[in-house]
Amino acid sequence: GAKGAFTVGLVGQDALLCDSIVLACGTQGNLRLIGVEHDRPSSFIQYSLLDPAAYSNKSIVVIGAGDSAIENALALALGNDVHIVNRRSEFSRAKAGNLNAVLKAINSEDSRLNCHYESAIATIEPPTVSGGDGAVVLMTPQGEHRIECDLVIARLGSTPPRAFLEK
Repeated sequence: GAKGAFTVGLVGQDALLCDSIVLACGTQGNLRLIGVEHDRPSSFIQYSLLDPAAYSNKSIVVIGAGDSAIENALALALGNDVHIVNRRSEFSRAKAGNLNAVLKAINSEDSRLNCHYESAIATIEPPTVSGGDGAVVLMTPQGEHRIECDLVIARLGSTPPRAFLEK
């Protein structure tokens, strides 16, 4: 069709005539995974955080440096030891309020939030027993750094459905 006169063919149904077409496919189901072995969602690896208050006195690794990762790390650091993994040397994509809050927390002696700048996940070691500790190994400018943890939360966004749209 053309602007103002589209025909949409449907399998097993009559075609639809319309003036416009809105393709609202979203990206919710296309998680951007960590990219190492054992990165699939599980009780140890999560890609969202529903309730930070559900965790207390845990060691938690938050992967990502955007607003969602920062907000999760700050909320979790109120009652947990939190390590935020940032690929860059700064939080370049954060909104001003989140940037100020995360830097204040990282630099505070009272805070339970640690930041690993210029670091990437090298490996994930899932717990060997249910409810046990696992670990992540980071590649840092100083070499490998292993963090034992109860939970990994990866806030890496999602992958746009480009191939679908191009078809």
